[in-house]
Amino acid sequence: MPIEKLKIIHDKENCCFYYKSDSFKGEINYEIKDNKVLNIYRTFVNPELRGKGIARVLLMKVINYVQAEGYRILPSCSFAVSFFRHNKKYQNLLVLDVNLDNPGSCRLSNNQKN
Repeated sequence: MPIEKLKIIHDKENCCFYYKSDSFKGEINYEIKDNKVLNIYRTFVNPELRGKGIARVLLMKVINYVQAEGYRILPSCSFAVSFFRHNKKYQNLLVLDVNLDNPGSCRLSNNQKN
């Protein structure tokens, strides 16, 4: 199946967009902050499938959601920072004064630390 046709699921309760099959899992985790800011703090794709565009497909679903809901994006994880640094046409969705020269760092959500 072409990656553009992946069925991405938005789990609002757990604040993530994900794709899961028998062979792999990919997800973007976020949190909603004050003033309608969506903080992307983690992007994950199984290591053997990285570099195939799966994270980009996930992030595009986040972008579509943000546009529909009127949110702004705070890219905190390294993938999101890199994506917005190289895709200037989406930078209008970012919070003001975001530093795209900072590589960011992904972190585990509170429910994944245990």
